Amino acid sequence: MVRRVLEHAERAGVDSRRIAAEVGIRKAVLEDEESRVPVPQYFLLWSNLAPHVESPKFGLELGASIGTGDLGILGYLMASQRTVRDALERRYAMTRLLMDFGAERYEVDASEARMAYAVPLFLVPLRHVADYLSASVVGVMAEVTDGRIRPKRVALPHLGSRADVEAYAAHFGPGVEVRLGEPLVEIVYDAAALDEPLTTADTTLARYLGAQAEQMLEELPTTDDEVAPIRAAVSDAIRRGEVPTQGQIAKSLGLSVRTLQRRLAAVDSSFTLLLDEVRYAFAKLYLGRRELSNQEVAFMLGYAETSAFYRAFRRWAGVTPSAYRDLA
Repeated sequence: MVRRVLEHAERAGVDSRRIAAEVGIRKAVLEDEESRVPVPQYFLLWSNLAPHVESPKFGLELGASIGTGDLGILGYLMASQRTVRDALERRYAMTRLLMDFGAERYEVDASEARMAYAVPLFLVPLRHVADYLSASVVGVMAEVTDGRIRPKRVALPHLGSRADVEAYAAHFGPGVEVRLGEPLVEIVYDAAALDEPLTTADTTLARYLGAQAEQMLEELPTTDDEVAPIRAAVSDAIRRGEVPTQGQIAKSLGLSVRTLQRRLAAVDSSFTLLLDEVRYAFAKLYLGRRELSNQEVAFMLGYAETSAFYRAFRRWAGVTPSAYRDLA
C-alpha cells in the first residue's frame, strides 16, 4: 500500500521518491512486494508527504481508487465471500496481510457493525490518512456489492466546517451521516446489511484463498503472539494521548490483570516495560516532526509535565529530546 500512496502522490505533482528517502524507505523496499514498512515509518511518510499535497481531497481520492485487486490476496478473499458480514470479518481477522496496523477494531451489535482505526494525534489535523482509510473501506465494500452497500455513518477525527461535512457526505453517498472531531476513524454499517450477498461470491475460491491466507499469516514474522494484542491496545491508547493502566488494557481485551501480567512475564516483560517501549517508539516518531515542540510531544505522550518526559526520554535514549533531534 505504501507504493500506492507514493504513486498517487507522484501523479499529484509531489516528488514522492524524495519523501520516501527522507523517512528512510529505500528503493529496494518499494520494489519488493513482500517487504513491509514499519507502522511508525508509514505514519512518518504521511506526515512528511502532507505539506506537499495541495488538494484537500488527496486522501479521499486515493482511498476511492483502491480496489480489491490492490489488497492482494486479502482483497480477493474478501470478494469471494458469501456475504457482507463474511467480507468484513475476513478484512478484520487478516488485516496483518496488509500491514501491522494493530489499532484496527471490528465490533458488531444488534443494530450496526463498526470498523475503526486510530490515527496518531499529530496526523489528525492533516486529515489525509483518515480520509484514505475511510474511503478505501467504503470503496471496496461498494465494489463487491455492485454499489448496493454504503455505510450508515462515517466518523473522522479532524475538525471541519459544515461545508466540509457536506463535501464528505457528497463523496460517501446519499444517506451517509458524517461526523467530524470523533476519537477514531470509524466506518459503520447497518446490521441489516450484513447478510447482503456479494455479487463476486465464489465458495470454492473462498476456501482455497482462505487456506492460502492462513498460511501466509502463519509465515509472517511474529515473536510474541499473545503480547501483540496487548501492545496494540497500549499503542491505541497512546495514539489518543492517553496513558492506560494495566487494568484498563486487560478489561479492553477481556483478560484478567493476572492473565495479562502472566503473558507479559512469559516474554520477560511487564506492563511498565511495555508502556515504556510503546511511548519510546512514539516519542521518536513525534520528535521527527520539527513543527512539534518538546512540550507538545510530552503532552501527546500523556505526560503532565515536560520535565517527566525529559527524564523518561534520557533513560530510554541516553540523551535529551533536544539532543536526539539534533542527531536525527
